[in-house]
Amino acid sequence: MSSAGRRPLLLVVGVLLLATACGSTVQDASTLATAPGLESTAPPGPPTDAPSASPGAAGGRTATDPAGRVPTSVGASAGVGQTDTASGQAAAAAPNLPGVTDTTISIGIIAADPSTSQTMEDAGLGAASAGNEPANWQAMADEVNANGGVAGRQLELIFHLVNLTDSPQTQGQAACARFTQDNTVAAVLSGYYYASAHVCLSNEGIPALLGTNYGVDRTVATQSSTVVAWATPLLDRLAAVLPDAFRSEGKLRAGTTAGIFVTDAPAFMRSASQLSADLTDRGLTVVTQTVRDSDTGDYSGASGDASAAVLQFRSAGVTEILFLTHNAFEPMLLMQAANSQGYTPTYLLSTQQYPAALVGLVPPDQLTGALAVGWAPAIDLNIDYDTSVQAQQCLTTLRDHGRTFSGGTQTLAGLLACDGVDLLERAAERPGALANGDALLRAALDGGTGFVSAVTFTTSFPDGRRDGVAAYRPMAYASGCGCFTYNGPTTPM
Repeated sequence: MSSAGRRPLLLVVGVLLLATACGSTVQDASTLATAPGLESTAPPGPPTDAPSASPGAAGGRTATDPAGRVPTSVGASAGVGQTDTASGQAAAAAPNLPGVTDTTISIGIIAADPSTSQTMEDAGLGAASAGNEPANWQAMADEVNANGGVAGRQLELIFHLVNLTDSPQTQGQAACARFTQDNTVAAVLSGYYYASAHVCLSNEGIPALLGTNYGVDRTVATQSSTVVAWATPLLDRLAAVLPDAFRSEGKLRAGTTAGIFVTDAPAFMRSASQLSADLTDRGLTVVTQTVRDSDTGDYSGASGDASAAVLQFRSAGVTEILFLTHNAFEPMLLMQAANSQGYTPTYLLSTQQYPAALVGLVPPDQLTGALAVGWAPAIDLNIDYDTSVQAQQCLTTLRDHGRTFSGGTQTLAGLLACDGVDLLERAAERPGALANGDALLRAALDGGTGFVSAVTFTTSFPDGRRDGVAAYRPMAYASGCGCFTYNGPTTPM
């Protein structure tokens, strides 16, 4: 495949929400106010201080902040986000957290520019389209505001919209500037992790509640200490889970020659070294091959790395290959190169390699016998990825605000918005949570909030751990349907 042909494919996997996103477009206030889907979805209604209506009622008014915040709806409505009156009043009494007033909470949102998804659809890549992601966040803010707000305050969203053209470094810096220099926010919500943004936000003491932090291990996490990622395990924690998970499926037995295909970036390499040492201690022979980081934009070089890795794996007698990579792009390159060389090892994957998307990117024979560790149905599965109680409640709420979804990628974008707003709301309602950034972070990590994710099976933050995924399900590729399916029970991670 030519490098010109690989570029659109990288854009496909890049927009799959749990991958490292790129782009650098700082939207001004007028652009944000008129961007498609960002307008409030609640009808006109009572003023801000009107009492909440009974379930089924709806109402609100639109208020525009002169600092350029997106209009949000306030009023009364049924739905998610029931508030605890006592704790809400207590929190409203004396807020000290920047971005919090007696009546409002300003929240930064990093979201994909809807035009990116339109570009995907125009190119015939609609399955990778995230849809109108900012509208999902706005719908959830409208819902919460209509039901009384968060800790007795109305959410005001400030958007930084990203595209897939500029470097993550540049985009992250722009996002941080928007939330620290151009505006004051109490926290940042997103489905994405940008190292440059979140190290910067951490230096400013601004909490960030993220769906994902792929590409982060414990070492990197200390540099972005205000980040909580509820739907992704840190790389080194994932690396610690893989050997036992696949051994229970009959793989990675002593005497096996196993390969590790890893992104050539520090956090990935540290985790691969940990994984290699673990497998070696279990009596396996381990061969590690690297692929250059797709964030560099050297897609042709990455393809060459994959071809070289296949030669090395094959000559070393590797029969099982594990992956520590950003997304589906790197394993796709390896499997295509393996197919051209007639090499068919058993692949051992995880949610991080986007099993559902990978199915459509590689020759089916390459996936025969493939196994995976999965923790996010909307990424793992092609069907039945939205059947949990939490997912159904989320999608019902979003539909009530005019949001509809086609496919797993768009559904995932909606579920991430539900989770992010719900986690923020539950944390902010804890007594004293709005005193400062540390207090809000501690509240978000408090298991007593009752937070249940719509994205992943279970979450927990023991001992202040900042990555929340607490369980996975084993998966296997089924040739009959040409898809991955769960083939075992939920297992603690």
